[in-house]
Amino acid sequence: MPRMKLSIKSTHIDESIRSAANHCMIAAAIKEKIPTARWVLVDLQSIRWTDRKAGRRFIFRTPLMAQKALLDFDKGMSVRPFEFTLPAPESKPIQKRPARKPKTDLQSRRRAKSKKIYKKAKTAPEHTTERRHGIRLFA
Repeated sequence: MPRMKLSIKSTHIDESIRSAANHCMIAAAIKEKIPTARWVLVDLQSIRWTDRKAGRRFIFRTPLMAQKALLDFDKGMSVRPFEFTLPAPESKPIQKRPARKPKTDLQSRRRAKSKKIYKKAKTAPEHTTERRHGIRLFA
């Protein structure tokens, strides 16, 4: 994929949600420019999406201009429309998942018996697409 020029319009900015990695102005511009793009995520480090038609996951480094616009928008400041060029991408092939076998009745009964109940269960935090900034340089 050659270098791509993205233009962020005022409609993209108006429709975007603060601190949302998949509902931001850059993600909206990508979805508009590449209709086959799915699972678009944008943060300060990278811009990535999957193109099922091409069978690849594309990963771009976020340009400095886009990083500054994201930070300003997430802080609540107004952002004007802008343009930037994405650098050359890194792409990986999509790995297809094997088809799952349906569970038999015996397997589901065995699992139900073997479940242990812990008094102090530790759970992992929910996976979110919320963009959080931990870089002190931009604070």
